[in-house]
Amino acid sequence: MLTLHTSNRLERLVDALAVLVGQPLSSPLAREHIVVQSKGMERWVAMRLAERLGVWANCVFPFPEAMVREVFAASGAELPDTSVFRREIMTLSLMDLIPARLDQPPFTQLARYLDDDVTGLKLWQLASRVAAVFDQYIIFRPEMVAAWEAGQESHWQAELWRALVARHGATHRAAVRDLFLTRLRAGDGRPHLPERLTVFGISSLPPFYLDILAALAQFIDVHIFVMNPCQEYWGDILSVRESSRQARHLAENYLETGNTLLASMGRLGRDFIDMLQGYECDQEELFEEPGGANLLAAVQSDILHLREAGADASANTVFADDLSVQFHSCHSPMREVEVLHDRLLDLLARHADLEPQDVVVMAPDIETYTPFIQAVFAGQAAQERQIPFSIADRTARNSNAVVTAFFAMLDLVGGRFGAAEVFRVLECDCVRQRFRISTGDLEIIHRWLARTRIAWGIDGSHRAGLGFPDFAENSWAAGLDRMMLGYAMPGREGRTFAGILPFDDVEGSLARLLGELYEFMAELAPAVRDLARPRPLAEWRDLLRGLLTRFVASDVDNQIDLLMLTGIIDELASEAIEAAFVAPITLAVVRADLEQRLARETGHLFQKGVTFCTLKPMRAIPFPVVCLLGMNDGVFPASHRPPAFDLLAAAPRRGDRSRRLDDRYLFLEALLSARRYFMISYVGQSIQDNTVLPPSVLVSELLDYLTQGYVWPAGTLIDHVLIRHPLQPFSPRYFTENGAAPGALFSFSREYCVASCALVREKQAVPPLFSGLLPEPPAAFRSLSVDRLAEFFGNPVRFLLRERLGIHCDDQGVILNEQEPFVLDWLDRYQLQELLLASHLEGRESASVHAGCRARGILPYGRAGELLLQDQDRQMAALADDLREFHKSAPLPDLEINLTLAGFHLHGVLPGLRQDYLLRVRPSSIKGKDYIRAWIYHLVLNLAGPAGHPCQTLLVGRKEKSRSSTTWTTAARRFEPVSAAGALLEELLCTYWQGLRTPLPLFAESSLAFASRVRAGEGDDVAIQAGMEQAFRAWRDSYNKEGERGKDHYYRFVFPEGEPLPEDFQKQALAFFGPLLDHLRDEGGS
Repeated sequence: MLTLHTSNRLERLVDALAVLVGQPLSSPLAREHIVVQSKGMERWVAMRLAERLGVWANCVFPFPEAMVREVFAASGAELPDTSVFRREIMTLSLMDLIPARLDQPPFTQLARYLDDDVTGLKLWQLASRVAAVFDQYIIFRPEMVAAWEAGQESHWQAELWRALVARHGATHRAAVRDLFLTRLRAGDGRPHLPERLTVFGISSLPPFYLDILAALAQFIDVHIFVMNPCQEYWGDILSVRESSRQARHLAENYLETGNTLLASMGRLGRDFIDMLQGYECDQEELFEEPGGANLLAAVQSDILHLREAGADASANTVFADDLSVQFHSCHSPMREVEVLHDRLLDLLARHADLEPQDVVVMAPDIETYTPFIQAVFAGQAAQERQIPFSIADRTARNSNAVVTAFFAMLDLVGGRFGAAEVFRVLECDCVRQRFRISTGDLEIIHRWLARTRIAWGIDGSHRAGLGFPDFAENSWAAGLDRMMLGYAMPGREGRTFAGILPFDDVEGSLARLLGELYEFMAELAPAVRDLARPRPLAEWRDLLRGLLTRFVASDVDNQIDLLMLTGIIDELASEAIEAAFVAPITLAVVRADLEQRLARETGHLFQKGVTFCTLKPMRAIPFPVVCLLGMNDGVFPASHRPPAFDLLAAAPRRGDRSRRLDDRYLFLEALLSARRYFMISYVGQSIQDNTVLPPSVLVSELLDYLTQGYVWPAGTLIDHVLIRHPLQPFSPRYFTENGAAPGALFSFSREYCVASCALVREKQAVPPLFSGLLPEPPAAFRSLSVDRLAEFFGNPVRFLLRERLGIHCDDQGVILNEQEPFVLDWLDRYQLQELLLASHLEGRESASVHAGCRARGILPYGRAGELLLQDQDRQMAALADDLREFHKSAPLPDLEINLTLAGFHLHGVLPGLRQDYLLRVRPSSIKGKDYIRAWIYHLVLNLAGPAGHPCQTLLVGRKEKSRSSTTWTTAARRFEPVSAAGALLEELLCTYWQGLRTPLPLFAESSLAFASRVRAGEGDDVAIQAGMEQAFRAWRDSYNKEGERGKDHYYRFVFPEGEPLPEDFQKQALAFFGPLLDHLRDEGGS
């Protein structure tokens, strides 16, 4: 017997279901069968039955398709297996069948489409789409496929269908259903059927399933529990669009006119309920009034009684405190989630009986909102603002760490094997753990990759395979060779061994990490090369499983993810066997198929806290609070464009699947499933210019319905239910309006309140970063090398922040460059010039020096790099010739320094000593920092140099003859002997100690510019003014030049933009550079 149970409330239906299943079956071991459409509905029904019956067990919850398979199997009539006509297996079968028929006339169009299909991906995509429409034909047009099997029609779809049937036999569901019904009527297999079959909470089923249920109802009890939003007969009501299409006018009687929301959004449910009532069945109606004196209840009551909004004059006034229906217009998805969080906090505070698990939040695409949900709901520091939550319906492709690592490796196949791409694989925790690499080790490896200039390519042969020249520079092979050789021998002076330049950063305990990195690359490179070859799916299964075994740590954390992924890989291979598909396919096809399978949603509803999930059919589960996110125009209802060859779309029938109708009915179900509050948010204002953006057409329809049928005494209803939020969560409007008033803006964030107060307060000067002195530095800072002292005065602010406070402003992380060099940047150029100049001065062989330069990976490939190297070598050779005049003075051994001054211990080595002077050479123009370092060396030399040692320092650099000239010449500056070197050094050490407690306003270029101009003008006020102008030019950015502050992260961190130079600037500049300039003489140059 077939019984139809209908109600506008799912709770009433589950009550009736509890009464039904409370009647025991004939055997205590017999299982109850309840057909549902989603796991969420399954869990909700099971929990509700357990609440009502005390215990609920021994029940299965199949989906409709699984129910059909079980019923077929339970009939015991030896029905054929229908699995070969599953969509996935049909796809593989069609990949075999389509290419063999492309030369036939019906397949001309397909042949043109597949003409340039090199990887086979287009064939897979076509086969997948054809399999999808064939699967729909079986369910929605069984008579059509039966006609094709009988030889009717000769287009390419009919031909392919006949080929499928010839390959696997007529074992599809339509044929098996006919055979099942025939044998069922004949009495075969009836004893094996379930004693009772229940269908619960499904919004729509095609006639294919309804016919099976109706046939079963002649022999067993079949109960269908359906949500019906309206207790009146509404099978004939039409939406405005349908009325216009049929050129009909709605009658004036409200029972014929109906409810516009129901007519517009309820077509799917209308057609389904109308079809159900066409079968012979008993009916039980369980309708009830929504209850409650608020807007939400009034709308639900309108729909229940099939009346238009406002028809009940006594209930069309909305009270001031009625916020049961809310619309929130925001500027971005992030703002939507922030607003939602505050609104939920408000509801939980207002209603003591409301719990977080009473709230469901749905979005058309939950993946889009997942990072914002996690940032807002998991990022609350204050305990009182924390709301427990869970996110369901995430796909394994986006939420599974093993899957992420797996596809990161597949991304390398056929590509450039870029440094950042490979490092992305290594960053995956499951891969990193497999090769015993810690998170701290990743930073070291990242630094190695950047400094060895690994850009892309496994080696030269890999690049040649991609159509590029066969060169090894900047490849992984070249970089790893440098690291391995660097551990075995030093790479001083750019000397190479077998054409490899040792990389000096690998030493000591880092050998273990280098070994792990080498092992990782030794596994990854051949694996990626092997993946590029086409092969049958059976071989792909073994290869991909082996890839996971070699690269993913199989610990407890990864075990479930690994089992899931290997299960899907095995599933694909086993389906190829069922489809008799043995042709070799490329990785592109395998990857596309796996991604499609991994797009299945995971996660369950009804976990702890607020439930976030996807807005999809069969989600009409009642919640006290229902929230919809992302109700944007063009996003929901989703636009669905069927293939041009879809015959269902070409000639639709009542009861056909329609994504647009699904979404419309889904929105109506969400509205009806809310018991106390229904909240909608959408991006309704442009984040660029605040332009008003329209919401989803369904939201617009609901807003129109409310404003036309209901009134708000204080103004228009839309001003009450629609709240437009500011761009920023710290807008003063959130904290200045009466938050207790309905519809007012409010926020629970203390941090945003502080920021908001700062916005409305009178503007105040930014307090300095240092308001006082730091504590005395540790005694260890009193012992330092000469180089350390020079480093301090080169940038005292950077030294203070790094060494005393541990702040590294310039440590922003180097982005791995995946392009080989095409030009030299300024730092590479300077280092190259230093190397070439030293080689010429020392008389080293040119060929070996050039080999070392190329091995560094800083030069462009090929002839361009050779020309650039020759140009730089020619310039440095010319500079070396000019410098030979200064090298005529005989060299002296390096001077060991060990001084005690004013409580400081100064130590180190002074290199570059000659018979007549200390020589400091720079292959570029002389900068302020060069003067600083040379001056400190000069003072130490004058104080510590023994008898017979020189007391002068010569600083040599380059200068251009003119702006238009590319010819360089030498410039030499000489520091004369200093009689008071000890006193000056003591002053510098005291200044150093002061600079360890507060930022010292001594800037290499700006301070030098000021001191030079003041000394030139003999220190009068005019000279000081002119000096400050020079300092400002050096310090600040101009329209075509970056100033000293703009170039340095530490200066920008400490000294705000636009503020004058610090008060102590002049004093410090003259104190340091005054003596320096007094002893500096211009030696001219060549």
